[in-house]
Amino acid sequence: MELDQQIKRYVDPRHIEVVLGVDGGCQLLSKLKINATEILGDFDSIVDLEVYKELWPDARVHTYPAEKDFTDAELAFDLVKRHALDKVVVIGGLGGRADHMLSVLFLLAREENFILIDEQNYIEKIDAPYYKEMPEVLVQKRYISLIPLENGFKGVNLRGFKYPLYEANIKFAETVGISNELSEEHATVHITEGSGYLIISSD
Repeated sequence: MELDQQIKRYVDPRHIEVVLGVDGGCQLLSKLKINATEILGDFDSIVDLEVYKELWPDARVHTYPAEKDFTDAELAFDLVKRHALDKVVVIGGLGGRADHMLSVLFLLAREENFILIDEQNYIEKIDAPYYKEMPEVLVQKRYISLIPLENGFKGVNLRGFKYPLYEANIKFAETVGISNELSEEHATVHITEGSGYLIISSD
């Protein structure tokens, strides 16, 4: 699925308050024709920052040195949290390098109202007690995975899935929650204890 379609699926443009372009992510925002309200980074991944300053003249620019103790992603997460938003959508934050991908997922793990989307994935950090309805229209031809963090998931109930679960426990690093599919028009996810990721993905 194209990224612009993913954004339309999960983001209501009427409720957008802040758009933060993070270093090379400015190129992505420009390609998607999304206007940034703020720009952040050491800008080692773009050719000319002035291009984006001209493109978004009203955007506030936060410049950091290339040699620093925090990644651009962590600085961006911390900046966005200061805006006290109800929901934060991270677009294309996984990148191509494993170290960057893992660091972003670890950053996501400490948040409560962040989700991450790219062309293939919707990733939401969830904290139990957790309940979510999964209509077929939302996850058609897609896989649903539950990946627990350190303390695992307890009391996992999956109804309307190809592989249902009832009061199951999933320990950290266990893969029983990977690559499930809906078997009915509507399904539900209910988890009693624990925290981790809900991922909706496609090939």
